[in-house]
Amino acid sequence: MCAASIYHLRKALIVNLDAFVKHERSLLFYTIAIAVAHVIKSAQQIFWFVTMVLNNDPLFSLATSMYNLANALTTFAPPLLLLFTSRLFRKEV
Repeated sequence: MCAASIYHLRKALIVNLDAFVKHERSLLFYTIAIAVAHVIKSAQQIFWFVTMVLNNDPLFSLATSMYNLANALTTFAPPLLLLFTSRLFRKEV
């Protein structure tokens, strides 16, 4: 973490503890949600690899059809979560 970030975090902590705690909570939620999305994608990729090695055609077609869902989840979840956790966005909606 750079010195400027530490300075701004300490300044925010001194000025408004409640806002700092809310911000940290939203960052924790964002991190957990993105980690779960990537675990789902990695599970799909492991499933795809196992079915390819076992040469099981029905399961392989299932694994390849699930790719679009897992890829879309990991691609579009971060920007959508950033929008929905943004205070300005929630005020406008």
